[in-house]
Amino acid sequence: MTLEIDQENKDEFWLRANGSNLCFTIVEFALITGLKCNGNEEDFAVDATSNNRLLVDYFYGGKNVKKEHLIKCFDDKRWESSDEDAVKVSILYFIHNFIFSQQNDVPIPIRDFVIVDNGTYEQFLWESCHSNP
Repeated sequence: MTLEIDQENKDEFWLRANGSNLCFTIVEFALITGLKCNGNEEDFAVDATSNNRLLVDYFYGGKNVKKEHLIKCFDDKRWESSDEDAVKVSILYFIHNFIFSQQNDVPIPIRDFVIVDNGTYEQFLWESCHSNP
């Protein structure tokens, strides 16, 4: 079950939490999350066959990592002694548990691992793809 409420206005992001409806504009979304909300998604195209380091080190090189695998990695703190990897896994966890909040069996795009690992996630237009990551 997701927290997002379906609605027509593409400039608003609605959530239902604790019995209340919350509405965020794209500007508010960007301020709260610190993530960019506009731009060209094609600038972040990645090769789906790439061997991303995060995928190799924490998801056994998986090409079909589901949200439930990310949750398990986060809960188990698999990154061991790497603070940098702890931050990267935490960023992915935040994006896929709070921004997208999709079902646990939904696969996470390889693009997300690549752009979090290389740091370009800060420039990625998250809001425009939140309904279809």
